[in-house]
Amino acid sequence: ARGMVGRSGRAKMVHFVRNPFEMVLSNYFYHSQDPTPEKWVHIDDPCECNYGNGKSLASHVLPELSNRTKITDEHLDAVVTMCRSLYRSSPRMKNATFYDHLLELDHWKGLQLATAQMIIASSNANKGLAGGDILRMAQNTIKFQNLLTSPSIPDKQRENMHLLTVSMDDYIKDIRNVTLKF
Repeated sequence: ARGMVGRSGRAKMVHFVRNPFEMVLSNYFYHSQDPTPEKWVHIDDPCECNYGNGKSLASHVLPELSNRTKITDEHLDAVVTMCRSLYRSSPRMKNATFYDHLLELDHWKGLQLATAQMIIASSNANKGLAGGDILRMAQNTIKFQNLLTSPSIPDKQRENMHLLTVSMDDYIKDIRNVTLKF
């Protein structure tokens, strides 16, 4: 934390967030390039929503998200079901990789599969390299907000924390002014 403290004595944190719609489109187009820029798409199971301990990504994030959003277990179960209906569901694609699916499925189904991976995947199937980014982004936003208001953190410490949540769109449009907000 020593390196995070600015001249004012305040701990400064920058939290970047992305528009989830743009994020899933970017994910789909980026990972369906030929050749793909990242190797994990050859080993990933985009529908693997459980960690090694048997708990799902949803079980980790829903306790915080369900109080602040309308997301429920049923919604995430529906995403898992949709994912499994697309991934390795035809005889021709039985042994295909996630990457093969992104190339072979029509664009709509490929985008659905890539979106599911960004919502429900635990990253257990690809050694922690990718998955569940959308749920994690929402959870991180809530956790940072809670950090600044938590009664378990002494007032003096909370007063010395400064959090700037920056949308990537705003940052790209005006790097200088967004940076100077700190």
